[in-house]
Amino acid sequence: MRKLKGFTLIELIVVITIIGILMAFLIPNLINYVTSSKLTAANANANKVHMYALSYLTKATIAGATVSPEIDGKVFTLKNPDGLVFDDSFTFGTEVTPEMFEDAVSYNLGAIGINTNYAVRLDDTGIPVAAWWARNRADWVVGEYPNARSMEEAEIGETLGQQIPDTW
Repeated sequence: MRKLKGFTLIELIVVITIIGILMAFLIPNLINYVTSSKLTAANANANKVHMYALSYLTKATIAGATVSPEIDGKVFTLKNPDGLVFDDSFTFGTEVTPEMFEDAVSYNLGAIGINTNYAVRLDDTGIPVAAWWARNRADWVVGEYPNARSMEEAEIGETLGQQIPDTW
């Protein structure tokens, strides 16, 4: 009598069922891992924006320049730093305009993502106290500094445009 080699139909169904059960547990964890990684990167980028904005605007304030209130809460876009020229030698009485600020941040932080968006919150003296970053205004993974956003906050689904309106 000749014996056939191979799997029976029942063995195949059992294996496919086990694979399906494993995938049911694995896929949600992978999605959370990806979202968590994006949120960690967004929070780190918001930190970079805040640190550079703090450095730039503090230098301007120490030199006697004023900071335009239009910078506060405005959503900016990182430009391509190639060809950008900015001057960070401030003189007494000059004003740091939103355009100057955007060019300076783009020149120094363009590596974190051209065409990504950010916003800063200024105190009464023009010094940044908070920053936000997102890949685009409609992205719901928004990084925040100094209070890093959590997964629960990210799951609310607020975009940068909703969180940081052009005017406060």
